[in-house]
Amino acid sequence: MRCGSEEIDLVAVHRGHRFVVEVKTALRSSGIDPAENLDERKVAALRRAVAQLDPPIGRIDLITVVLDGSGADVRWTPSVA
Repeated sequence: MRCGSEEIDLVAVHRGHRFVVEVKTALRSSGIDPAENLDERKVAALRRAVAQLDPPIGRIDLITVVLDGSGADVRWTPSVA
């Protein structure tokens, strides 16, 4: 979803509460933790984007996906920002 010049990966609803989910993906062979790509600059961009929603959303969650030959390791971290 585009909000001005910013992008929101997902807007989710759980138990009546709306929140934004940022999704980061990496190959296991890269040795990169996809969570490391959620830096201060990206959080600031997400905050600008969610401020444009009606009503604005205050909670940002993170889902990381690490891919390898046997499948995907998916992790959810609530309230990262």
